[in-house]
Amino acid sequence: MRPSLNWVIFLCSYFSTRTFDCPGENAEHAVVREIEELGMQVSDLRYNSSQYFEKSNTLIFNYICTVLDERLDGITEKVDAATWVSIAEARENIKKDSLAQAFLENYIRDRR
Repeated sequence: MRPSLNWVIFLCSYFSTRTFDCPGENAEHAVVREIEELGMQVSDLRYNSSQYFEKSNTLIFNYICTVLDERLDGITEKVDAATWVSIAEARENIKKDSLAQAFLENYIRDRR
């Protein structure tokens, strides 16, 4: 089944400021580069929301992107695991009261 806007990808990965290792790169370019490094091509990218993460005193930016191909065979050692899941599955399995849940719920609200 080809994912659509009703599907999301769970990428289990840890990012740090090393994500921005290209001088002069902005957040949007970093997101596209990170996705392309996984072997997927971004066809659309949009800002979703941001949240402050107190544990690391970090402002986290969240983006939604559409990719041209759903294959996950380009996953590298930078990503621990990845799988496509439906929005319903994401809601059921995401950690409650987490930033990920806040980002997902914001995405769902904005789709309506």
